[in-house]
This record gives sequence, C-alpha cells and structure tokens, in this order.
Amino acid sequence: MHSRKESTRFYSPSHRSSISLSPTTPTSPGYGPHDVAPGDGSSEAQALRKAMKGLGTDEDTLIDILAYPDPFQMALIRHTYEGMFRRSLERDIKSDTSGIFQTALVNLAGGPLGNDIYRLHDSFPMIGTITDAQKVVDVIAGRSNADLQAIKTGYANRYGNALIEKVRRKMDGDVGRLCVMLLDCNRPENVCRFEWQGVEADAQLLHGVMADKKADRMEVCRVFVQSSDERLKAIAAVFESRFGISLQQSIGENIRGYLGSALLMMLVNAQDPAAHMAALVMSVLPTHRITQTLDYKRIVYLLVRFHWDRTNFEQAKQRVVEQSGLSLRTELRSAVISGDAQTLLLKLYDGL
Repeated sequence: MHSRKESTRFYSPSHRSSISLSPTTPTSPGYGPHDVAPGDGSSEAQALRKAMKGLGTDEDTLIDILAYPDPFQMALIRHTYEGMFRRSLERDIKSDTSGIFQTALVNLAGGPLGNDIYRLHDSFPMIGTITDAQKVVDVIAGRSNADLQAIKTGYANRYGNALIEKVRRKMDGDVGRLCVMLLDCNRPENVCRFEWQGVEADAQLLHGVMADKKADRMEVCRVFVQSSDERLKAIAAVFESRFGISLQQSIGENIRGYLGSALLMMLVNAQDPAAHMAALVMSVLPTHRITQTLDYKRIVYLLVRFHWDRTNFEQAKQRVVEQSGLSLRTELRSAVISGDAQTLLLKLYDGL
C-alpha cells in the first residue's frame, strides 16, 4: 500500500484550504468543505471494501490505507468509497472492528473535522451534565475562529443539534461559559493591532484576580477571549516582567480544575504550539496518571489529531524527551493494549 511518502495520485500535501471566515483566517487542512484532493482514490476504496467484505476482516489493509493519507487524501478516499459502493465507510468500519482499534479507524476516516466532532459527541451524556469537561476543552481551547466555525457546522450537520446550545445545557460553571464564549468565534485574529496600554492594564487586572481568591474568574476568561494569540503572548510577557512570575505558573497555582486547564491550553498554544501538544500528550501517559484509569479514547483522539500536524508533533515528541526523559513511543507501547490498536497508533506516532 502507499506510504506517507508515496503520493503519486493525490494532490501535494502542501495544498491548503481556501475556505475561511476572512482572508486572514483560513481553516486548517481538512476543515473546509472543499478540502478534497483531486485524483483517483478508487484503488484504496476497493481495497478497503475487500478488507471488510464477507467473513473476517483484513486489519493490516485497513491500517495500511488509513494510517497515512493527509486530510485531503483521506477525504478523497472516503468520498470515493461512498460513491463507488453507496455505503458509509464509517458504518462499515464499525461493523467489522471493535474497541480502541475501531475508534482510531473511524476517527481517521472522518478526517480532522470528523475526529473533533466524534470526540465532542462522545463527551455529552444523554442525561444530565457532562462529568469530564476536559473532553470538550481538548477540542475547543486554543483553536482558530475558522476551525471552531467548521466544527460547529459539522456537528450541526451530523447530529442535528447546535453545538453551542449543547455546551450551554451540558457544561456547568465557568468552564462551560468560557467554551460558549469561544464558540461565538469572535476572538481577534493575530493580524489585529492592539495598544500596549491595554496590554499593561490587562496584565494588572489578571494579577489582581489571581491574588484575590474571591475574585470573579470570568474576568480572566474575558481577557483571554478578547485577545488574539499575539496579544496573549504580549500580556504574558508584561505579567512576568512586572510581577516576577510567569502567567502560566500563576494560572496553574490559582485557577484549578477544567477552567484552569482550558486557560493554560489557550496560553501555551499561543506561545508554543509544540509545547501545547507535548503537555497534552504527557497528560494521558501512564507515568503521569499512576492512580487514574487511562482514557484510551483521549489517547486516540489526540494522536489522530496531532499526526496531521507533523511539524509541531515532531517537535512535541522531542519536548517530551527533554522535559521528562521519557520515550513517548515506549510510553505509548505500554499504554495501548497490544494488537491492531497498538500497531495503528504507533504508525501514527512514527509517521513513516
């Protein structure tokens, strides 16, 4: 089967979506409605159908075909399969596989956008409010306006519900309100100019809120949502210069729980996307979760998402080694049950 380096029929991976909310805010690859590579995906579609048709399943073929395409190629394979056979690739995968292996294959076949909306849907309970807001925070925090708009549209198209209303109903507390604010998709873009006087005022405000245990934490959320990534970096620099402690450390010490996690994700992603990836990956590894049950679906979601952002992911892997002395690949081998799931996830990790 083809590898990541073999792409003779498909469009070049350097292709980028032209769909955007404005000329300065393009969607990431795989989030635009027309993000489909030109070319012929019929051989992959036929091989997938053969691998799942009749008795038994050819897991090796499923891995070989679905582990390597970029977002545009994956869309071509999915559309070709469904057009040729009048069948849903997702439903066929679900009928022939199970467990974590199934989750990984379905998330891959859905592309980056599918990976996000499947994770969100899996996060919301049928009855009551969400008990693990981190599942939603993982998807929403630190994302661009354009990608969040695509996620909202994709979620509504697939499940018939407005994502922002679902979050309002299912997520309690300040973290739920922050997610609603982010889903309004109105954060300033990085090209927006800002005044340093306002930056200094916001750094002072944040310090005051951190120092007062009774202060409204939503003041911090408002500063973050009303700031572009570039402005957040400027605020963090002023904060550390003036108060002798990093904004990241101050948030970690003073804002606990899911809200603190969401704010840290936004800040670290603005400062260094690779560090953001490294922190997320390390948070799900066995060494860092000694007393907790591993969330295998979270491991799958993050690995599928990050393998499509190869440059930052390679840097993140190196950061894990530098920060912890751990081999991320070794950790994954111990975290993921043996068999097809392990084989697939290690291929995503390696990216060969």
